[in-house]
Amino acid sequence: MISGRKLTWLVAAVGLAAALWLLLVPRPVQGPGGLPKGGDFTLKSADGPVVLADLRGKVVLIYFGYLNCPDVCPTSVAAA
Repeated sequence: MISGRKLTWLVAAVGLAAALWLLLVPRPVQGPGGLPKGGDFTLKSADGPVVLADLRGKVVLIYFGYLNCPDVCPTSVAAA
C-alpha cells in the first residue's frame, strides 16, 4: 500500500511531467479547416503600407475598432 506522502509526491511528479510536456512539445497552431492561423499581410496606414514581415522579431498588437455599432463599439474605440 502507498502511504499518503508517497502518493502526494507521485501525483506532483506526474503533474509536473504533464505540465512540462504541454509546455515543451511544439504543436502547430491550427485554424478552421486545419489551416495554420495567421500569415503575412499588408495594411494601409497614413505613413504608407505596413507589412507584417517588416515587424518580425517585435511584439505586434493589432486593434480593429468599428465605428458603426450602437452599443459597445463607440466606447471601445474611444478607449483605444
